[in-house]
Amino acid sequence: MLELSKKICKKVVNNGFHNFHVFHSKNKSKFSIVFAHNILGNHKDMKFLIEKFIDKFNVIAIDFSGHAGSDNLTKYSYDAYLHDCVAALNYADTSHVIWIGQGIGGILGAKLAKLNSSPILGLVAFDVMKFTNKSIDILDIEFEYKTFIDAREAIYEKYSKINKNILDQIMLDKYKVMNEMFVNNYHIKIISQIDNFFNCNVLSYLEGVKCKTLVMDDQDLLKSLKNSYIDVYNVDNEIILMYQEEQINFIYNWANSIFNNAEVFMEQFQMKHVS
Repeated sequence: MLELSKKICKKVVNNGFHNFHVFHSKNKSKFSIVFAHNILGNHKDMKFLIEKFIDKFNVIAIDFSGHAGSDNLTKYSYDAYLHDCVAALNYADTSHVIWIGQGIGGILGAKLAKLNSSPILGLVAFDVMKFTNKSIDILDIEFEYKTFIDAREAIYEKYSKINKNILDQIMLDKYKVMNEMFVNNYHIKIISQIDNFFNCNVLSYLEGVKCKTLVMDDQDLLKSLKNSYIDVYNVDNEIILMYQEEQINFIYNWANSIFNNAEVFMEQFQMKHVS
């Protein structure tokens, strides 16, 4: 299996440089899969999904500025992260992209897929429904941090439905990072800005995308989607980690169906949005 190599990208923010990471596996395929993580996460949250694609396609995994594991913490906002996304797409240098995003990663993909110049041919968005919440409790975010730094048992208890071996591979490597953030009070800065992501119009973003779309979420969101170009997959609970084989295979097969008919979909959406 191919491995991801890391490239550190720099962007200018307030007359200074802020780093974000782009992990890349270069294949001979003309198709690229871009992975975008959720808030308080990093690309490792989709480790098993990445492994499914990595031997066949170009894989680009973004770790946004200020992610869990970042060497710097910049302002948390969609606009700030969109700069990271555009830079990652430029780095990919491809006209055939499927964007796979969890939470804010999916919303960012939808924002990008609304642009006429977007190279995104397909969008997979999951766990996006909660970002319509107008009354998110900051204590819930604080609990997320404390769960990470309270040691293995607390993490195991919170994610009791997930196999411990899987948690060892993905979640526990964040333990040291979250602990360092907590000790240095970085978490206070993050929590104070967390509401930048909530109360966004998820339906509007998804309905306006200019590409084939797969939304994996609960029925409350899925039944509200009216666009015939949107495929849906019902998920009763928050996915948290994309590790279940059934879900991974569904996404993989869906992406392949897009790539196998790439020119047809490109022409279809060009005609749809020109008319």
